This record gives sequence, structure tokens and C-alpha cells, in this order.
Amino acid sequence: MSWNIAEGREQAHLEYVTSEFVPALMKHGAISDAWLSLGGTPEAPEMILGITSDEEIELRSFLQSNEWQELSVKLSRHVADFRYWFTKKIQNPGGFQM
Repeated sequence: MSWNIAEGREQAHLEYVTSEFVPALMKHGAISDAWLSLGGTPEAPEMILGITSDEEIELRSFLQSNEWQELSVKLSRHVADFRYWFTKKIQNPGGFQM
């Protein structure tokens, strides 16, 4: 998933994502990585969140649930250009080096 943080909503976004959104995804065992861009190009999203599931059907089911609808409605108050997509699961190379 990816999105940009709505102007003037930075603090509220951070509070919501860290206190509700990410914990809810973690409860379902879906979250794998999250990145916040501090620089880059205007075409790239500010926030990228990687989620994984051993069963694509389970993940798609969660994304159609009432819980997901509530989470995404709340997220939409703080973000713009939200999108999510599915891709083939790849082997985790064991981390990310700066």
C-alpha cells in the first residue's frame, strides 16, 4: 500500500498509523515492513507499507471486511493518493541496509 500524508495532518497521521492502523494489521499477522520517505521525487509516495500473507485469499478477505473498511475510512482522513495492490510473494532477503 502507499499514500501521501495530507498537508497539515502529519501529527494526526502519525498518531493514527502507530496507535491503530499498524497494530490492527499486526493483529492479523499481515504487516511486514513500513517505510516513510523523507525525501525523493514528487512522483513517489511518502508512505509505503508492505504486508504479507501466506494465503492470498485470507488477505483479500481481510481487505473486504468491516474492520478494514473502518480502518481505511479513518486513514483517509489523514492521507491522499491511497492505493493498494497485490504482487507475488517474494523471499525476504533478511533485511534492509541503509
